Amino acid sequence: MLDLIIIAAASYLVGSIPTGFIVGRLARGMDIRKHGSGNTGATNSFRVLGWRLGFLVALVDIAKGYLAVGLISHISLFPVSAPPASVAFIVASLAAVFVHI
Repeated sequence: MLDLIIIAAASYLVGSIPTGFIVGRLARGMDIRKHGSGNTGATNSFRVLGWRLGFLVALVDIAKGYLAVGLISHISLFPVSAPPASVAFIVASLAAVFVHI
């Protein structure tokens, strides 16, 4: 059970990184939340920052999802009582998706 809590927390933290905000601030010195739709996602990044930076935001968001589901779901601090892989996958996926939305 503790493994699932750690997996959910780690996936939540990875999914909560505001990629569009960070790229907008570093590349253009602007707060993307004050332009376009106000969202920090890839779609608004395409609109406000252009296709190159928008594509970068989309790729990093996809990589965050992969990191959360593909790698973090395999964390097992207690191998004896490790949750089934399918349960860990679902927990990691839901945590990353819920925070990203």
